[in-house]
Amino acid sequence: PGTGKTTWLSRQISNAIEHGNEVMVSSFSKSAAEELIGRGMASTQENTGTLHAFCYRAIGLPTIAETKLKEWNEAVSQEFRIGQTADAIEICGSESTGAGGAGMLGAYGLIRGMCVTVDDPKAKPYIENYPGIRRFITEWENWKKQNEYLDFTDLLTVANDTVDKAPGNPNVGFFDEVQDFNPLMMKIIRKWGCHMDKFILCGDEDQTIYSFMGASPESFLSGELEEGRKIVLGQSYRVPAAVKRVTDNMIKKVKIREEKEYHARDYEGEVVYADKIGSRFVTYK
Repeated sequence: PGTGKTTWLSRQISNAIEHGNEVMVSSFSKSAAEELIGRGMASTQENTGTLHAFCYRAIGLPTIAETKLKEWNEAVSQEFRIGQTADAIEICGSESTGAGGAGMLGAYGLIRGMCVTVDDPKAKPYIENYPGIRRFITEWENWKKQNEYLDFTDLLTVANDTVDKAPGNPNVGFFDEVQDFNPLMMKIIRKWGCHMDKFILCGDEDQTIYSFMGASPESFLSGELEEGRKIVLGQSYRVPAAVKRVTDNMIKKVKIREEKEYHARDYEGEVVYADKIGSRFVTYK
């Protein structure tokens, strides 16, 4: 944390473009991709975006089912209806803890993002949370087929099945925040990366926060690499020494990770523990 990954990444991207490469830049979220552009990266909107956006363009700009939720809600029973919020379910699995149809759609997207079926043991917790999910899936799939719609997860599954190379056939690819990509997303970018001269995955498995969407450190860490293929940014510009000592002890309890050495700021700082007692907060250094 705080080792300047975005700054380093922006510099590498600009350097690759200046040397005449066709570059693709993808990040987990739209805001993260936009931050890279905001750092002065010599790139354009066309070759920078989320993986969903790249897949959407690659398979011909299909009609997205989640933009037609009014139609869906009019066609199904109350238990399967989905709230029509802005950006209703922008990323597969993002509503996996919700209620009713939103929760079922989110859980269904999460299961597919994990590259398993509804009968797989890994899917069992999500199936059990929603007793009607199998009926929901049948109705959802039939409705999409009748109207020739694709949902957000379909963007990934169809692209994975039909698109061998990244849009525009770039020869260099940068993929940021990869620790939060689910197995299906990792499958796509590794497939596309096989057709590139250089293929860079950027992230930190210790900062995986979207496990509820199917992201897992295993997806990022899988695969053997030759010596020198891994780059660790070793100086944090954010974390004080006292904080680093505490967090080092905490993160070592995580089983699925790689040990990475980095230095704290040249500042001791302090760690304060807060306990709420009644209506008062008592702190302990």
